[in-house]
Amino acid sequence: VGGTAGYHANVKVCLNELARFEAKTGYQLSYSNMNLTFFGKYMAHLREKGLAHNTIARYIKRLKLFLKHAARPDVGWSIYSHYEGFKFTEKSVPKDNLTEEEIQRLWELKFASNETGLEKARDWIVLVTQLGIRNGDWNKVKKENLVQVDGG
Repeated sequence: VGGTAGYHANVKVCLNELARFEAKTGYQLSYSNMNLTFFGKYMAHLREKGLAHNTIARYIKRLKLFLKHAARPDVGWSIYSHYEGFKFTEKSVPKDNLTEEEIQRLWELKFASNETGLEKARDWIVLVTQLGIRNGDWNKVKKENLVQVDGG
C-alpha cells in the first residue's frame, strides 16, 4: 500500500519489534489494547534490551507512524487514538568531529594487501570528511549529480 521504501522499512522494523515484544511478554497485541498500559510495558521491553535513549525514541516514532497510517477512514477502518499519548522524544546529542590530525593519521594507515576493502572504506571516509558531507547525504549522491569543475 503506497509509501516510500523508507516508510516500508520503518513499518517492517516496527512490526518485527512488536512481534518480539508479544512473544517475550505474552501481551496480546491488538489496536484496541495499544494504550498507555501497553506503552509502559513496551517501553520497559525496549529498555531491558539495553537500547540507547534515541534508539527507543525512534522505535516509538515508528510505532506512532504505523498506528497513524493504520487508521483508514476512507475504507471504514478506524483505530483507537491512544497512541497520541505515547510521548518519548530524542535527546540532542553532541556531534564529534575528527581533527585534521586524526584525518591525516587515518589517511596514512597502511593495510595488508588482502585488506583492500578496508583501504577503500578508509578512502571514502577521508573523502567525505574533506568534502564535509553528512553520511546520510553522501548515500544519496549519484553519478549524474556530479559536475566536473575547471581544474578539478
